[in-house]
Amino acid sequence: MKAELRPGVHTALGQQVAVEVWWEGKMIGVVYGADGPGIRFCSKHEIMAVTGLAGAMVVEVWVQPETINSEAKRLGLVP
Repeated sequence: MKAELRPGVHTALGQQVAVEVWWEGKMIGVVYGADGPGIRFCSKHEIMAVTGLAGAMVVEVWVQPETINSEAKRLGLVP
């Protein structure tokens, strides 16, 4: 099953327009613009990223919904 992308506006990001990433009925992350020419992916879960060449540069990010990111806990973003 592929992750689903949904548009959203996030108050934690100062009303910034974002793209929510959903999987199995749960929001597992958010993509939004970064300073300069780029994007940022945020999740309270552990993530892994792989960069590869497939005719163009591609970054594939996997989210592990069963885990909670220790940095998110440290910052008080999750219980």
